[in-house]
Amino acid sequence: MMKKLLISISTIFFIVALVGCQSNGRKLGEKAVQEYDNDPLYVEVPASVTQEQAIDLAESVLIGREWKVTSTTADEVVGKLVHRGFDATATIKSEGKRLTIYSEAIHTDKNSGETKPGVPFGWLKNLQTDLVKQLN
Repeated sequence: MMKKLLISISTIFFIVALVGCQSNGRKLGEKAVQEYDNDPLYVEVPASVTQEQAIDLAESVLIGREWKVTSTTADEVVGKLVHRGFDATATIKSEGKRLTIYSEAIHTDKNSGETKPGVPFGWLKNLQTDLVKQLN
C-alpha cells in the first residue's frame, strides 16, 4: 500500500514538473503579449558603456544565441529566430542607460497548425541573462 502511494506521489510530481517546464518558456495569446509589452525585460547599462558599445554587445548576444540579425541602427538591433513553432523577432533598443528587449512572435501549433501571438519568454530571458553577463 505504501509503495503504491509513493509511486503515485512520484508520478504526480513528475507530471507537474514536466508541465511546468514546458509552459515556463513560452506564453501564448493576446493577453500574454499585452502583459509582456506593458513590462518588457530590460538590462541596466553601466555608465562606463557607450550606446554604441551596448548595441554591439546586444548584437553579439543575439548571434551567440543563434538569432539572425536583420538590422542594426545606432540605437537598436533586431534579430529573428524561427524555432520550435515560433517565428520570433526580438528588438533590443537602447533607451538612455537601459537596453529593453521587445518581442513580436507568432507560435504555430505543430499538431493543429493553429497560430497564436505569443512571447518566447525563455528565449528573451536568455538574451537578458547574456546581456547582464556581457555588460558586467
